[in-house]
Amino acid sequence: MENNEEKKSSNIVFYGTFFIDNNEIAVDANYIQEVVHFPKKFIKLPLSPKYLIGVFNLRGSIISIVNLSELLKFNEEQKEKNQKIAIINKNNEKVGITIDDTGEIIRLRNKDKEVFNYPDKSQIKLINAAIKLNDGERIIQVLDPFDLFNQENIPKVKKDSNTDQLNENQVKIKNISIKKCISFLLGHAKLAFDITKIDEVVKVMEIEKTKFVSKQCIGIITLRDKKIPIIDFAKYLNINDKKEEKSNENTILILKKDENKFGLLIDNLESIISYNEENLKQISEFIIKDKNFYKGCLVREDQDDVLILEQDKLFIKEEVSEITEGYSKLYNHNESDNEKRRVRKINLYITFKISNLFAINLKNITEIINKPKQYITPPGSHEFIKGMVNIRGEMVAIIDTNKYYQIDKTSNTEDEKILIIHLNEKKVGLIIDNPESILHIDENDKTLLPNYIIKNSHNNFHEDVKEIIGVSKETDDSIIVLDVERMINRLISKKIIENK
Repeated sequence: MENNEEKKSSNIVFYGTFFIDNNEIAVDANYIQEVVHFPKKFIKLPLSPKYLIGVFNLRGSIISIVNLSELLKFNEEQKEKNQKIAIINKNNEKVGITIDDTGEIIRLRNKDKEVFNYPDKSQIKLINAAIKLNDGERIIQVLDPFDLFNQENIPKVKKDSNTDQLNENQVKIKNISIKKCISFLLGHAKLAFDITKIDEVVKVMEIEKTKFVSKQCIGIITLRDKKIPIIDFAKYLNINDKKEEKSNENTILILKKDENKFGLLIDNLESIISYNEENLKQISEFIIKDKNFYKGCLVREDQDDVLILEQDKLFIKEEVSEITEGYSKLYNHNESDNEKRRVRKINLYITFKISNLFAINLKNITEIINKPKQYITPPGSHEFIKGMVNIRGEMVAIIDTNKYYQIDKTSNTEDEKILIIHLNEKKVGLIIDNPESILHIDENDKTLLPNYIIKNSHNNFHEDVKEIIGVSKETDDSIIVLDVERMINRLISKKIIENK
């Protein structure tokens, strides 16, 4: 008798139902984690299929959002504002699917379900059965969660090691190294590369068209007598929501592949961000043409999340190799043997504006942050001290650079950012305009210009200038390089920075 009861109970399955475009869908309740409102903020993934809306942060886990209506070909229109997200959880892998509304929990026996048999190559196995209720007047389609997770282009979130392996992480946390990435805008996406992967960032007025342009390569620029092919990065990533407003200048990220350089056209250089890998939320294998090119998502409180890209995996396309190698052979083959043998001493500088174009060696920069909503201003502070800011538990003095250097302000304060510089464990923040570019300068090639222009001044500006460098032989552009060591030492002498 007990065996018969056990058999009967084993045949009972609970289903949760919901509605999509007037279709009622059911999912085994064991796989439904929860239903949440459509997120106010989510990230669109480059190179993603149409049915993948993006990813969002749910209590520390990155969840993909699948437009189930489009995937099932019910209705391709997205109704994000009024929809909800059902979180499907299979063995701690999670995917969110869009629904119009929730239905009910129904209790069924297996015999109440009609299972569909599809050919092996069928692409529509997501609906694997139908439930008939009320003598067939109510038909509910059954969604197969296993087939949902087998969809090629849907990223599934791995089990969160930050919570499940807390004790292990607490032991290892001291060994986690701080890394830096450079973030930039591409359409409405905020992306980043590790700073070690970027050769430099430049702004150019014009990209030269050549007869060798292709779908990938839109032209070339000349940088220190070298021809560098330029790739429209938005087209490369299939990002179609580029911002309409256009600047007179083009911002180019310069990267290197097998000793050959190439450039990526982006919308705008955004910031330098310091992070440790424990703050990266992993997106498990995102299979787009066999390329897993996301390092992870950096989730930040009160700021936009940033997708960090894996350069080595992103640019393994054969077309990119052909472009870099082909243009190098075509334009840069005349490099002399002496030039090849010459030892290069390369330094990276980040440039920014405080009326003039300034630069600081990148090794002295921790990060670039947005201006805080408010500062902590101690009574009796110097007039050039904007206040103090708490950066991950450390109070850092922020200097109003225009007042400090007695320079008339010409820019809009809304565009300002804070450049955090450091030397020998001491930090200070400088208010600057948006960062302009990152320059890759060979110390043997740089042109030092006479600095008599500033020698007669008697303010902090003169004392902090290290040198003035000509940016290129082709133009009269120059940058004023600030000496971080002098600046820090003078701020210590004025007791603005504590001498630890």
